[in-house]
Amino acid sequence: MVRRTPRLAGDAKAEDRVLFTLDMDFGDIRAYPPGEYMGIVVFRPVKPSRDSVLALLRQLIPVLKAEWAERRLWIVEPGRVRIREGGRPAV
Repeated sequence: MVRRTPRLAGDAKAEDRVLFTLDMDFGDIRAYPPGEYMGIVVFRPVKPSRDSVLALLRQLIPVLKAEWAERRLWIVEPGRVRIREGGRPAV
């Protein structure tokens, strides 16, 4: 199986897009420093099903209304949202 994670990350970075994913590789701040991306949101459902992901999205929406994902890593799990600040990318 070919890993598309680096290519997807590069595309999101180049286009200044927030990346919403189930891929836990994006939770590694050493490989994907939040400050270098518009934002990364990783969903961690108990069971990877459509209903579980939609439930996490419903949980996340009120949090996103209060503050945006820019330059942060968001880990969304049932019952909680963890936010890791990324700061600004090094110039």
